[in-house]
Amino acid sequence: MNVHHKHLGVFCSKLLECKEVQQEDATFVAKTLIDADMRGHHSHGISLLPRYLEELDSGLLDPHGQIQHTRISPSIISIDAGGSLGQIGARAGVESVIELAADSGVGIVCVKNTGHFGAGSYWVELIAKQNMIGLATSTEPAGTVTPFGGIEPMVSNNPVAWSAPIADREPFILDFATGIVADGKIRIASSEGNLIPTGWGLNSDGQTENNPDQVSRILSFGEAKGFGIGIITEILAGLLTADFTSTLVKDSGHNTGATTGQFFLAISVAKMTNLKMFSKNLDKHLSMLKNSQPAIGSDGVTIPGQRAAAKRKHAIENGVSLPQSVRKSLEELAKKDSVATPW
Repeated sequence: MNVHHKHLGVFCSKLLECKEVQQEDATFVAKTLIDADMRGHHSHGISLLPRYLEELDSGLLDPHGQIQHTRISPSIISIDAGGSLGQIGARAGVESVIELAADSGVGIVCVKNTGHFGAGSYWVELIAKQNMIGLATSTEPAGTVTPFGGIEPMVSNNPVAWSAPIADREPFILDFATGIVADGKIRIASSEGNLIPTGWGLNSDGQTENNPDQVSRILSFGEAKGFGIGIITEILAGLLTADFTSTLVKDSGHNTGATTGQFFLAISVAKMTNLKMFSKNLDKHLSMLKNSQPAIGSDGVTIPGQRAAAKRKHAIENGVSLPQSVRKSLEELAKKDSVATPW
């Protein structure tokens, strides 16, 4: 069953408004989540709503959180998001980093005291649409990924998203997690009663596990490479931004509350080089890669972000397809708050 993205947005917004989130903010958060679903990334779509609603109920997040900006230098801003939803903190961060880069050529914004910001692709696309190169990453207190060569869940499964603008086309977007798979994909597999591929995660004994209900830790992607990138993301979005890492939180045993850290970088292409030539050359570069000789048995070269962009276009025209388990969990929440479902 497909649902029109606008109807889905109204539904999700109403659920958030039931938790005292202002309508404008609720509508925006819903939009970011539905964008992930339209791209086919259900792990970062409205399947996250139950988590957000629970965090609002428990007081972990503040629906009325106040955003406070501190100018560190002409190109750096630090933001305390006041315990707000992660998308609200990220919106402030991206708006600020774009303004900084427009003025100085480059901008860096760190956001602390906020929640999970959803898919990193959403934020770097906003930066790319301003003809800038963008980077977004974040980190959370909980370690779910094993270090390379170890079996303990020690590192947060952090997003890394990059973007670059291309004139009259979808921007180049690279968005991945430092774990071999997003935590949400394992959660959805569990809800759907499906097994997961070998090599995604380990059980409590440190053995490879195919049952998502028994997975308690995720492997790094690319072995040492993914592990190293995971450390870098905790340095940028954790230590630099909010004075924490997953290991420090684990060592202290302290419930840190809404301490998710976010890090944004924007580089103005026009201030570095000729924007038109940059865009033309990037488009040509990606086209040459796309049209290069395919490997035997493959469907050809896939450029990061292009499949997701095609899925989003299809969803806008034909409606958003949601996993059955996601619809079921939202139906239960909607019933509690007397909100009608759009399906």
